[in-house]
Amino acid sequence: MKITESYPGLLFLLILAVYLPGLVAAVRLPRLAAMPVVTFTFLGMFLFTAAGSWQVMTQTHYLPHLTSEGVWTSVAAGTVGSGQFVIMLLTQALLFYAIAGPYVYLKRHAAVAAPAAAPVDGILRAILALGMVTVLFLYYLKVGRFLLFDLLAGKINRINILEFRALTYGLKEYPFFRLGFLVFPALVAALSIGIASARGRMKFSDLLWIAACLVPPLLLAEKAAILNMSAVLFIAYGIHLGRHGRALGSALNGKTLAAIALAFVPTAATYFIYFNTASDSLREVASQFLFRITGVYSQALAATVGFVEAHGYLHGTTLPNLKGLLPHERFNLEAAMQLFLGGLEVSSQSAVAGATPVPATGEGYVNFGWPGFVLFGGISFLCMVLIQEVLLRLRAGAVSWALSAWYGYLGFTLFTTSLFATFISLIHTVVAVGVIAIWHVAGRLLERRQP
Repeated sequence: MKITESYPGLLFLLILAVYLPGLVAAVRLPRLAAMPVVTFTFLGMFLFTAAGSWQVMTQTHYLPHLTSEGVWTSVAAGTVGSGQFVIMLLTQALLFYAIAGPYVYLKRHAAVAAPAAAPVDGILRAILALGMVTVLFLYYLKVGRFLLFDLLAGKINRINILEFRALTYGLKEYPFFRLGFLVFPALVAALSIGIASARGRMKFSDLLWIAACLVPPLLLAEKAAILNMSAVLFIAYGIHLGRHGRALGSALNGKTLAAIALAFVPTAATYFIYFNTASDSLREVASQFLFRITGVYSQALAATVGFVEAHGYLHGTTLPNLKGLLPHERFNLEAAMQLFLGGLEVSSQSAVAGATPVPATGEGYVNFGWPGFVLFGGISFLCMVLIQEVLLRLRAGAVSWALSAWYGYLGFTLFTTSLFATFISLIHTVVAVGVIAIWHVAGRLLERRQP
């Protein structure tokens, strides 16, 4: 019997005890609210891996997957937790403390500059919105429709969901289209909060900008569309609190909690449409929904141990194929993990079973074992510190605010996907550098036109 099945309560308390100092600091220290990359990387690590470990260690999970006959069914995945899984959760927290702790301590007396209101911020917001609309238009030319309308018409269900996913994630241009559906809307929304904070009040026009940014993520009928945007908005609001000497804990009031509850409504509705059938009780679907939020990424991390035992190390074949630097046939870890958890034959190129993202540290373990786990965690946290320091030193008005909120979101999702899809991403880096360049160029042109 696994140790996680024998003493799940004690092990979960141990995990909570190790993560508790970071949680208390994140909620109570105002300077951490103004350092969102550091703070939300830790909060994401706790929420998506540590908090869900209780479900992994104690429950038999019934996960939806597609059989070889093309029929959706539920398979008992069982408990995949092990002693190594618990050590993983403790190791990544201690590694975070070792890297981020000294940095946070050294920044304890650093003053956090508040952005000054500048006309160029509004110009940049309009340029980003124009880019967003342009990408949406190009997507429509490519696909011919937005999936939200298929969802509302009842055309998408658990039988044919992968057919519709091919119109988004299956497109080779998807990384580019994601700019219009999430990246640009997130930057515009965060920039709007930064502009309002610099101005000292929120205008109705700012609310319209934010509301408009909620539309593009919905058009793809993604289950987590509004939750992603809500996370960006909350992080941007947290920066506002930190720069006014208030901690994140002060945001946990009735209005904020009500807004978070409303943000879950589209996600819950979409999930029920995708996965509910006449044979499923409301309790079963609700249990699956809760597990999908807090347990699935923790389970994927835990499953890396069994995956390696069954298939061996992947020796870097899940990493991006860099022509001339890292040539290989890329192993599709996300699809393979979905097959593994469903009890099906693992295939690196399967496209029928969906995908189960593996956290960044888990990807390091699958490739190189414990050295890879520590290496990927260390690189992640060093990138986090470097990016945070650059953004704190960046004197670009509300643009610094928007980029801080965006990279805070990337840190928050680091433990739901790979390192190379978040911090180490060519597209994200190009966007950040491009936004800063546009802001400076537009500012210089505006200065020349003014007497």
